Amino acid sequence: MIFLREYQSIANRNHFCDCCHKYISPGEQYKGQVYAHKKHGIIVSKQHSNPACDFPYDEFEDILSESNNLEYSVKENTSLDVAA
Repeated sequence: MIFLREYQSIANRNHFCDCCHKYISPGEQYKGQVYAHKKHGIIVSKQHSNPACDFPYDEFEDILSESNNLEYSVKENTSLDVAA
């Protein structure tokens, strides 16, 4: 496979992100790479170019997020009632 070029663009229609497997919506920036393959012809790969593309998936971020939400929930629901 031979790399031909890389480009950045703003989507005018929905595209499929080859990295995170979600849609690139109109108005979002994306980057693309163009390759030439002997058997398959021209191959174009597109990915989000902003932080919307979260790949590879990081389990630790979810664990931290859940932990922070739990701590906030516990603090919010815990009250100190002192009997006078």
